[in-house]
Amino acid sequence: ALAKGRSVIQVVPQGIPRESDMPSMLLNACREGRALLISPQPSGSRLNKKVATWCNEYVLRHADEVWVGDISPNGMLSSMLSRLGLSAF
Repeated sequence: ALAKGRSVIQVVPQGIPRESDMPSMLLNACREGRALLISPQPSGSRLNKKVATWCNEYVLRHADEVWVGDISPNGMLSSMLSRLGLSAF
């Protein structure tokens, strides 16, 4: 999505990374106002599956539009999309 110039919102369950740790494409998109990172935890928090699930489900339930990038076909996010009646493929 970033390579195509689309705006994105990325849920980061383990905290928003420092600018020096972000991929350049994401950092540039944030600086240009095309990317927004949100997280319920401070940077450096340990990834917690329960928090990650909650974050993803919260965003999916409240979004008006969802674009899904590369995800594992049998992973947690794919299962969540199916359960919410959304399609990833």
